[in-house]
Amino acid sequence: MKRALVLATVLAATSAEACSGPDVMGTIEAHQRFATVCACAIGLLFLVALRLTISRRLDTGTFWNLAGMFALHPAWTISGFDGDCGFMQVNASILFLGIAALLTWFLFLAWFRAGTTTARRATSPSEQN
Repeated sequence: MKRALVLATVLAATSAEACSGPDVMGTIEAHQRFATVCACAIGLLFLVALRLTISRRLDTGTFWNLAGMFALHPAWTISGFDGDCGFMQVNASILFLGIAALLTWFLFLAWFRAGTTTARRATSPSEQN
């Protein structure tokens, strides 16, 4: 029983979507368009990270991570013609976009905290004397 359950889990995790039918090219093109839109969204997040990093002189780690994610994005590194109609490209693009959004959110929080710390220091009672 255990062996059958493990085998079923492995087969389900490694199964691929088959790509056949009358509108294969339409499906592939739609998936490539979606991946390109996700890549453009990461490019936009990259520009936001650049602006946030420069404005408060924050650590540049997130900025460089987003640059690498944009350069290695599945829209340009994974083909949609390999037999799965671009499903892998779409799934990887969604994963990349989620990670990029999370990194940008953490950078925004650091940017916000850096601004409130600076504002508190400027208005602290010890500096007014």
